[in-house]
Amino acid sequence: MDEIILRLDRETAAVLRDHIYMVGEHFAAGTPVEQFPQEDAERLARVMCDLDRALGGPGCMACAMSGRSHH
Repeated sequence: MDEIILRLDRETAAVLRDHIYMVGEHFAAGTPVEQFPQEDAERLARVMCDLDRALGGPGCMACAMSGRSHH
């Protein structure tokens, strides 16, 4: 098995857990997801960047999608 391991600080891990849960609850209820607070969005963008790099990507899908060149 080819594993991907990401190391997160405790606060980022909690934000990730909370938002995954919230998105799932909203999806199940058929309701729109509210915009994330800016600080949470930045934390999650860094996680997405790290995940993309770990998967062999250029390292910043989140940045590319937001028009930024880096975090």
